[in-house]
Amino acid sequence: MKFQLETVDPNSTTNARGIITIYNELPSEQALKPQTRFITLDGIVFRSLNWIAVPPARTINGITEM
Repeated sequence: MKFQLETVDPNSTTNARGIITIYNELPSEQALKPQTRFITLDGIVFRSLNWIAVPPARTINGITEM
């Protein structure tokens, strides 16, 4: 899936830092490569530093747990 990125300020001199939570609703693990971009609702762009393994969702008694 491709995303359009129109909220980046090329003159910005600071990098975003922080922690984000990633949910996987699929039944299989998902691997995200380094430099994967995440954009907040207010336009802040985060990039992953390393490979990320997002564990699969589990269904327990008909309820999906991520």
